[in-house]
Amino acid sequence: MAQKTDETLMLEAGQGDFTAFEALIKRYQDRMLNFFIRFMGSETLAQDFVQELFLRAFQARERYRPTAAFSTWLYTIAHRLCLDEKRKAVLRRTVSLDEPMGGDSRAGREVSLRDVLADGVPDALSRMGQAEKESVVRAVIQSLPLDFRSFLVLSVYEGLGYQEIADITGVRVEAVRMRSSRAHKALKQKMEKLREELS
Repeated sequence: MAQKTDETLMLEAGQGDFTAFEALIKRYQDRMLNFFIRFMGSETLAQDFVQELFLRAFQARERYRPTAAFSTWLYTIAHRLCLDEKRKAVLRRTVSLDEPMGGDSRAGREVSLRDVLADGVPDALSRMGQAEKESVVRAVIQSLPLDFRSFLVLSVYEGLGYQEIADITGVRVEAVRMRSSRAHKALKQKMEKLREELS
């Protein structure tokens, strides 16, 4: 028997089938937890956000219409939660420079932070230990404006294409391309400034 699609499960949840919604939670809870950790920088905060995300999705179950993929609909809610968040959390999760962060839909491969920093980690960082290096890169990413961080997380960590990011953020595809480019440029500039400070 074929597995039910996300959209079918959500429609069934809207008709009162709570086991269908539980199935969706099982499919998406780990993925969304990772999304919030990467975006907000705190695993504890991310767990709270996952609960809030599924609460909002449950409350909207009767209004849900499958005009886009369920995952796009869910990411849209998650993205809004992140943008509405005012608290500043310190990133406690260790991010390896070479840890795959999700598929690059344009290149068909896994990408890492080292790939994002296309010019490589500055020479000055190479003299640091791995833990120090990861801490510096973490801090640089967290120091970016929320809007830039948003596009980096969605494109690099989550491996989403421009069209899906446009659907999630509510901006045109052209704007997604432009903002993603600016986000990557800002990240490289921060790393270059850091290199100069450490030289």
